[in-house]
Amino acid sequence: MQAYRTHSVVHNGQVVVQLPEGFEDSDVEIIVLKASSSSQAKPRKKGKFDKYFGILKTGLTVEEIDAQLKTLREEWERPIS
Repeated sequence: MQAYRTHSVVHNGQVVVQLPEGFEDSDVEIIVLKASSSSQAKPRKKGKFDKYFGILKTGLTVEEIDAQLKTLREEWERPIS
């Protein structure tokens, strides 16, 4: 069973519902419930890592990044006696 839930505002006793793909040429059941103030849709919470989106945009080219990484890796090398 596939379900689709949405909130809408009634205008002149009518509601228009645009259904997503997968409901074409299907028999559907429509149930209308009056929403209470506590059951209104809440905005989606940000994902755990959304705050980091775009943080690595440094403006450096791939070659410059590779050169920096190579320099860092060379710092790790230590002479073994």
